[in-house]
Amino acid sequence: MGGQSDTRWGNGTRAGHEVARSRILEAAATCYARHGITQTSMAAIAAEAKITRITVYRYFPSGSLMRRAVMRREINDLLEAMAAEMAGLSDFAEWAAECLVFSLLVAPTRLRHRLLYLAEGALETLNDPDCLFDITARFNSEYRHRHGREHPGMFHIADWWARLLISYWTMPCNRPPAEWQVFARALFNPAMIHDSLNRAPDSICSRCGS
Repeated sequence: MGGQSDTRWGNGTRAGHEVARSRILEAAATCYARHGITQTSMAAIAAEAKITRITVYRYFPSGSLMRRAVMRREINDLLEAMAAEMAGLSDFAEWAAECLVFSLLVAPTRLRHRLLYLAEGALETLNDPDCLFDITARFNSEYRHRHGREHPGMFHIADWWARLLISYWTMPCNRPPAEWQVFARALFNPAMIHDSLNRAPDSICSRCGS
């Protein structure tokens, strides 16, 4: 850990491993938003962070690993925002449906979630199993908080939810917000979620097209 815990920045200050990693990810996110994900080089990220390319590669050996780490951070930030907004909802199915509405209508207006709403960002998220793992973990946590237990079929519910959301990120539509609310709640309505959660995992899988 010693070689990773002492990173020198362009202003002469030093940072520990986790702080340095977070600063590099922030620099990468800034570059992605400014230039596009696939158009951003590791050199540009190093320049933005005011460190050398060698240091960037020490933390992230490839551009692909950098992109995955940034998008995972973005999706977890969105999950935290959703949980805070929906904390007052006592039913998991209602929580999940309203989180989809929030992600479609509110999150796109927030600068800190900007990368998820680029088509490149959506595809990067869709192809990263770690992001789906994080979504599933959050869903299980919220279900356990409301119903006192985890559900064995939660992975398929989370996968279904994520695919609906990412399809919108990839191919957005200019519907009025009120129409999107009706559309999202019809696709991911509480009755359907309760029905799916009461089925065996194999049945959920077949319904969700996984």
